[in-house]
Amino acid sequence: MPNSSKCPHSVPATPQGCHEHPQECCGEPIQVHVHVHLHRKCRSSAATTPVLPVTPAAVLPVTPAAPVKPPELPTIRIGYTDWAIGYSVYPALPSQIKALANYGPVGIYNKLTSVAFLSAMADITASSLTAAQLKDKYEIISLGLHSLVCTVAQAERLKAYVDLGGVLIMVCDHGISAGSINVLKSFGHIGPYSVSSALGTPYTGQSSATESLSNYFGDSRAVQLKGHAGLEMKRAQLPPGSKVLAEYNGNVLAWEIGGTNGGALAFCDIQLTEYQVAGVDVDNGQERFLNNAMAYLFDRVIERNK
Repeated sequence: MPNSSKCPHSVPATPQGCHEHPQECCGEPIQVHVHVHLHRKCRSSAATTPVLPVTPAAVLPVTPAAPVKPPELPTIRIGYTDWAIGYSVYPALPSQIKALANYGPVGIYNKLTSVAFLSAMADITASSLTAAQLKDKYEIISLGLHSLVCTVAQAERLKAYVDLGGVLIMVCDHGISAGSINVLKSFGHIGPYSVSSALGTPYTGQSSATESLSNYFGDSRAVQLKGHAGLEMKRAQLPPGSKVLAEYNGNVLAWEIGGTNGGALAFCDIQLTEYQVAGVDVDNGQERFLNNAMAYLFDRVIERNK
């Protein structure tokens, strides 16, 4: 057994150690002890971003949205002549038209504020107003053809009024005149014209079963219509493109005048607006027919003035 006491010294851990101190190696194998000390510093695999204090965002006052302004509803002005809808002798239909429960912001027809009837007799028959000036003054002209005094130039001005976007409703009766013929001719109607000989004798007609101008006041197709006496107008006498709305005894009772883009209607008898028309409630077939026709004309006014 080797004597370990002979090698009490530590030998440097190099090969040269035995050559430099041979006497101290004692012929024994060299034992090298290596002590490795690792010092590890723990750190995050990614750089740490400093956390800064959060400053609360300023709270701005909320301004309430402006209220949506409802569209302004128009007041429709109807300029009437003698013997027309609006004339004091025939109050039944205008009473229903002026009732806000029928025509007004909360009425059955609610696209307007109200309807105003204004006398336009002087403007139609005795003034130098142009068609454009008439349109500025009246959204609708209600024209009575009975015994109307109207020159060719005045009749052509009415046609120009419609062409510019005005709306016309003409009503006939048992009287025919040179003035009424001028108007009918200016819109393309074909003569000769005659009137009912049975003055004062009631007739019974019927609205079209297929043609309807509107249904604001309910269905008015194929309803019974009454009146007495009037202009006798045949289908063949109507301008091209006309729409027959009602007939009686082989005569046209009501029609949309062709060539006006829906801007003109005609009734052959003003009494159509009086028979079976009473009060402000629209509650029978004849009243529905008349008020649907008026509502249609008001629609045309609104469309033509957009």
